[in-house]
This record gives sequence, structure tokens and C-alpha cells, in this order.
Amino acid sequence: MGPPRFQALTQWVPRPGRMTRKVVGSSVNLSLERMNTSCLDLLQFHWWEYRDLNYLDALRHSMDLQAEGKIKHIGLTNFDTHRLNLIVDAGIKVVSNQVAFSLLDRRALVKMTEFCRGHGISLLAYSSLHSGLMSDAWLGMAERSPMKRSFPDPSSTLHHSPHIFRASNYHYSPCFAI
Repeated sequence: MGPPRFQALTQWVPRPGRMTRKVVGSSVNLSLERMNTSCLDLLQFHWWEYRDLNYLDALRHSMDLQAEGKIKHIGLTNFDTHRLNLIVDAGIKVVSNQVAFSLLDRRALVKMTEFCRGHGISLLAYSSLHSGLMSDAWLGMAERSPMKRSFPDPSSTLHHSPHIFRASNYHYSPCFAI
């Protein structure tokens, strides 16, 4: 037995717009080249604009590359249950959907968990400690405004604040939608 083979896992976040076979193939080939491998074990696909249904074309082309042996599994990141259902109904086989999940952000329990269980799709949780907010590192710290840079990454503040304040029954008015 030789050394275990590494697993090539990557996330692809294309700009919304027309998704041709060439666009998808070029992106996958770039990942293969960068990782010095002939097959991606998991391509996690993320799409920013649900109104642009070209994500379905991107996933169909990904399935073609899967049939060619360039991708072993196709997964998603942050797709809601409605869009996941559209993807499954389109005949696209995905193995996972990575979503935020913690004691404060339990949205995945509403419909997502049951849907995934019924379709053999694994859920991968991220931000289970809310970027460290639920860790000992924050005990005894002074309360901070949700819009101040209270996290190492300011985007985490904006991402997690609604869930924290909803859980604590604190009401605030964000200046923009998250």
C-alpha cells in the first residue's frame, strides 16, 4: 500500500451569466491544473443570483465533465430548498449542500434537512460556532454595535448579526439586507 491519495475538493463561484460548456470546462480545467490532478473529488458550486437560471446550465455542463471523469461528485453551497428542488427536478445529481448551521442559525431544519434526507443529499454545516461568537473567546467582552468591526472579518459581523440578535430578542434595523 502506498501513501493515501489526497482528495481534490474545490468551490467554484462563477459570475452569473451565460454558462457554456467552454466556460465550465475552462474553470474545471484550471482547478485540475492548479491541483495537479486529473479528477476533482468534489466540485462545490455556488451561485449568487437565483433570478439568473444559468446555474442550471452550469450544473448540466458539470455533469458532462463528471461523465468524462473530470469530476467525481458535484455539491452545492448555500442553495435554498426551493432551488435545490429545481436542480433535482432537472435531473442534476448533487451529493451535498453546504449551509450555515448553528444553535443560533437553524434555518436548515425548516425544510432543507427533510428534503436532503429524502433525496440522498448530505448537508455540510459551516459556521457552527458563528465565526467564534459561540466560543470562550467572547466571554466577558464588552457589548458591541452590530455594525462595528467586532469580528476578525467584518463580513462575518454582517452575516451573523441578524441571527445573534434574533436569538437574543434584540431588535435592530439593518441599513441593508443581508
